[in-house]
Amino acid sequence: MAVSQNATNVLQAVTNLYHNPNPAEKEKASKWLGEFQRSVFAWETADQLLRLKNDVESTYFAAQTMRTKILFSFRELPPETHDSLRESLLSHIEQLAQMSPILTTQLCLAVSNLALQMPSWKMPAVTFIQKYGKDQSSLTYLLELLTVLPEEVNNKSLRLGSNRRSEIIDQMEDSAPMVVELLKTYIGVVSDEKILAKIFKCLGSWFYLGVLPGNHVARCKLLDVPFSVMKDVSMSSSLYEAACGCICAALFSTEDVTKNSDLVHLLFEGTHSLRDAYHNAISCRSYNSC
Repeated sequence: MAVSQNATNVLQAVTNLYHNPNPAEKEKASKWLGEFQRSVFAWETADQLLRLKNDVESTYFAAQTMRTKILFSFRELPPETHDSLRESLLSHIEQLAQMSPILTTQLCLAVSNLALQMPSWKMPAVTFIQKYGKDQSSLTYLLELLTVLPEEVNNKSLRLGSNRRSEIIDQMEDSAPMVVELLKTYIGVVSDEKILAKIFKCLGSWFYLGVLPGNHVARCKLLDVPFSVMKDVSMSSSLYEAACGCICAALFSTEDVTKNSDLVHLLFEGTHSLRDAYHNAISCRSYNSC
C-alpha cells in the first residue's frame, strides 16, 4: 500500500510521542497530532492508517481520530459519503478486532456516533445483529457495538435535536426484542468469563436506556445467570461486578411498576435470594482479615 505524506508525518509524530526520550519532542509531537486531528485531511489519513495497521499506537490514534472527527466534525462530510464511511468502519472493526480491545472500543464508538447522526441508517442495532449475530467468532465486537450504541444515545457531545433523539430511541425500542433474543442465545452457553461479563454489560446498557421490554426479559429468564453469579462468592471480581451492574440497571429501569410487574417480581425474589450469599461473603471477608 502506498503511504501518503500525511500518513508518514503522522507515523513519525506518533513514534516521537511514544518512544522519543526527549520531553520537548514528545510535547511537540502531541501538539502537532492534536492540530492534525482537527484538519480536514484527518479523515482520509485516519482511514489509511487503519488499513495500514503499522503498529498499535498509530492504529489507535487513527481510530481515536476517526471517532473524534465523527463526534465533532461530522458536518465536514457530504451526505453521499456516509454509506461508504459506515462500510469502511465496519470493515476496520472486523480486521482489527484481534489487535487491541481499546482499539475495538474506539472503532465501535465511531460507528455508533455515525449511526446516531445518520438519519438514513435505520435501526443500526439490527444491522449489527444481522451482520455478525450468527458467527460466534464475531461476538466480542458485536457485544461491544451493542453496548456502546445505547450508551451514546445520551452523549451530550452529539449534536442531536430532540426530534432526532426521540426517533433514535423509538428505533432502539423496536430493535430491543432482537437484542434480547441474541443475548438469550448466548448467555447460557458462553463459558468465557470475559464474554459473559460483556453480555451482562450489554444487557445493562439497554436497561439504562429504558427501551427493553421488561416483562419479556423476565419471562426469558435472562437475569437468572447474573443472579447465579452473584450467589457464588468464588466468582472473579470482574464478573461479579458486571453481574451486579446488570441487576442494578434492571432495577433502575423498573420505575413504572405496573408496566414491568413481571420484572419487578423477578428482581424482588432474586434480590432476596442473595441473602445467604451476602452472609457468606461477609464471613469470608472476616476470615481472610484474621
